[in-house]
Amino acid sequence: MPTGRPLKPRWGATAIAIEAGFMLAACYAATRNLWVPIGPHFGWNFAAGGVFGVVVSGNGESKGLLEASTSGPVASAVAPSGRRAARTRCWPAWS
Repeated sequence: MPTGRPLKPRWGATAIAIEAGFMLAACYAATRNLWVPIGPHFGWNFAAGGVFGVVVSGNGESKGLLEASTSGPVASAVAPSGRRAARTRCWPAWS
């Protein structure tokens, strides 16, 4: 599953596809109405593209209602020490 973005790993795109697939399949299975999963999918795409200005489904760049910028040093989202802290803090919740 190519993402077209060199900094985004393929497993992340796969995980999102699986998660959204299960959510939308559950919406359909619960109601047996195709319009129920279409609604959240449209809402998600509208919020991502129309509100936040994120590229959605190959539509290209768009101007959203909100504009954000980041500042500061470039760092990875989770440093090795952050992963260790997340494991120690979140592990009891999963047990």
